[in-house]
Amino acid sequence: MRTGGVEGSVRRPDIALWDTLKNEMACARWVTDYGDEEVYASGLTVGDWYYISADNASGGTPGTFTLCVTDHAVNDFKADAVTIDDLNNWALNDRVTGTVSNGVAHLTISGVDPFINYSGTVCIDSEISRYLRLQVKNNTDGNNLTIYYKNSVTNAWNFKSIPITTDDAELKSYTIEMAGEPNWTGTINTLRIDPPGSEGTMELDYFGILSADQLTTSMDVRESKTSSDFVSIFPNPVVDYLTVDFCTSGDATMELSTIHGQTVASFNLFATRNRVSLSDLPAGLYVIRIAQGADLFGATLIVRN
Repeated sequence: MRTGGVEGSVRRPDIALWDTLKNEMACARWVTDYGDEEVYASGLTVGDWYYISADNASGGTPGTFTLCVTDHAVNDFKADAVTIDDLNNWALNDRVTGTVSNGVAHLTISGVDPFINYSGTVCIDSEISRYLRLQVKNNTDGNNLTIYYKNSVTNAWNFKSIPITTDDAELKSYTIEMAGEPNWTGTINTLRIDPPGSEGTMELDYFGILSADQLTTSMDVRESKTSSDFVSIFPNPVVDYLTVDFCTSGDATMELSTIHGQTVASFNLFATRNRVSLSDLPAGLYVIRIAQGADLFGATLIVRN
């Protein structure tokens, strides 16, 4: 919503987005008498109706305004990305050394409390960017990677740790949901990555901060096969058909749910090799769970269409 000059005469503009049940999905309050106010929303359903309300706040005056609507992401991280030919403002600290080649940081860790921090300006809107995405190859003596961050509200250090594999033969991708973290709020202004161990090597291919919409579109995810001792699934990402291979025959069940826990599909599987159509599912990140007897398997699955 734009005001001021030729763009409108409303003073102290407020704007909000609503669904058909009159639930407010996003809002922006005036900051200056005239200027731009922006609201963003993710997770909207194609085909549903949404409503925009515009008003002047208390002490303001009614009048005209300019309204701009777009379905594009605030920032296309993939399109705006550049190949990393150097450490690009990432600083190596406390017994971390390394070089960059072919867009990958090759790091050597040789002591306790190693970390990598971004020394440039960070300005991440926590309401929009709710996921972290990393691709790493871990050959250190540890298996928990930690992300430290500061927000504009408290400016204190907060952290999120995730388990990762060790003795990796190749780069592996990890997705971290930050939406449920109570301190992922305000503007995130500082970032730091602590490698999982105190001795060994680690490769870091990319580190992305993404919205829900960008999660499945902005990162370079290689097609792969995901497996356990009794079952394997491929391809991942999947476009239409997912193949589920069991080591032994026997009745099994497969359930797909969103990352928020909502079950979207379930299947009964009987053959050693099963071909399951997922073409009706919207593109996105899902959690897959497979049970065969006492054996349980879980993984994340990316659906593209």
